[in-house]
Amino acid sequence: MAGELEGIARRRDTWKDVVDQCLALLRAHGMDNDGGPADLVKEIESLQSILASLVGAARDSEDKARKLREAGSRSNNKIEQTLAQALGCYPWYKDDQENFPGATEADGVCIGEHVAESIAAEAARIIRSLQAEVARLRDALMDAADALGCIKHPSIGHVERAKEAIRAALTPPAPGRDVMARRLTL
Repeated sequence: MAGELEGIARRRDTWKDVVDQCLALLRAHGMDNDGGPADLVKEIESLQSILASLVGAARDSEDKARKLREAGSRSNNKIEQTLAQALGCYPWYKDDQENFPGATEADGVCIGEHVAESIAAEAARIIRSLQAEVARLRDALMDAADALGCIKHPSIGHVERAKEAIRAALTPPAPGRDVMARRLTL
């Protein structure tokens, strides 16, 4: 019997199969008669029941973990697509029908090797840049408004100052500062 038990263990079957095989082996050798070994069989059957419930709980946990991973993946993809589309600097799949035949707007944009974190970092950089640009334009317009206030009693100096302030407010940013026109290299 010891050799048969070693054979069972060597096959490395699932624990439930091992318990089932041990029970079958004990019964085959008449070990469930005479009280003593029958208690062993009952213990093994009890362990088998516990093991079955543990296997069921493990399967439930694996199923829940799989569902959570899938939900996280869908959420991550939605974040990537929302940010990438808002930035406007990623190519749409629908615009490349040669490589993505049948792609529509619903398929989103191609983010290449970017992930939600890198796209969020790019969005944050652009937001900071745009906030600085808004502050610059606000200051220039305030200067223009102040200068225009002086035009009530025009003098050549005040008119020139107003024109200069308006020109400064309307002057586009230096090359490289127009962040929305920049395209990312994928």
